[in-house]
Amino acid sequence: MLRDLLAEHTGQRLDLDPFTVQFDIDLRATDELGMWKLERAQTFIERRSPSWCAAMLDDDWATALAWHEAQRDELRDRYADLADLGVYTHRVRIAELPLTRYMHWELPALRLRAEAGAPCRVLTADRIAHLETHHTLPELVVTGSRVLYEINYDADGLQLGGTRYTDPDLISRCARLIKHLYFSGEGIAAFVGRHCATPPPALGT
Repeated sequence: MLRDLLAEHTGQRLDLDPFTVQFDIDLRATDELGMWKLERAQTFIERRSPSWCAAMLDDDWATALAWHEAQRDELRDRYADLADLGVYTHRVRIAELPLTRYMHWELPALRLRAEAGAPCRVLTADRIAHLETHHTLPELVVTGSRVLYEINYDADGLQLGGTRYTDPDLISRCARLIKHLYFSGEGIAAFVGRHCATPPPALGT
């Protein structure tokens, strides 16, 4: 449904480096509608993150969580800087149960971001089954009323960049859906408290 809607529009596909530059420009120019992100996939590759490497490669969850915590001040400063520009961010995270190892790692990080000023709500995958009769939902970011991004990944979950759309009707429809999902979800702190209290089984078990 949503992927079919995107296919009806032409976007500008950007490789990772130009995407990173352009996305930051668009984020800082976000209007009063704010930034709304939909995150659906259950596994990504975060090679630039020491925390991800500790958890996913070394199975060292204590170190992974410590790396999360070490980012608290930096994240608080980032979201305060955006707030000074009038930019407020929101994320809805779709979670399949039982959680993948990646989700066990990411959800505590999203809780930390929420505490630093970027609220996040979680919706279990069964709640969106009616939206995924043909395809899973894409990874989307709406920056205000002017720009929509579909974030592009390879088959393993490594980010390749993003496709940038500027059609007002497409942006409006995607923003309405993301907001609906967001407000239908559960606060990240409560979800993490129930599902991430202990690490997942060790690698190889």
